[in-house]
Amino acid sequence: MDYLYFFIEKAVDLLREEGILVYLTTDYWLVADGAKTLRKTLREEGEFLYFQDYHISLFEGALGQHNLLFVWRKGKKEVPFSFRRRKEVFFEAGRNLRKKWKYLSLASRYSKTASVH
Repeated sequence: MDYLYFFIEKAVDLLREEGILVYLTTDYWLVADGAKTLRKTLREEGEFLYFQDYHISLFEGALGQHNLLFVWRKGKKEVPFSFRRRKEVFFEAGRNLRKKWKYLSLASRYSKTASVH
């Protein structure tokens, strides 16, 4: 089991109702057998407001990591969330993203629809 799961679970426990959780992680927990409980907790105890799987490593020297960013709110679900993982990788977008990562703003990337395609 990855330590990441414990940090996210603990953050969910400490978060107040309607509290917002933002994490930049690897994407491994989306498919790992050891993260089934984590995925169930996130699905049942709140809702994803934003989810972006970059399909690349955003950090030089962190080879083999594929990063994702998510914003999650604890409490009542207002919008159904669906996640479909694309198989294609956007190499050009990835190169540009790595160069411009420090300029990305969560506020400009926020999405109320919470549906990822």
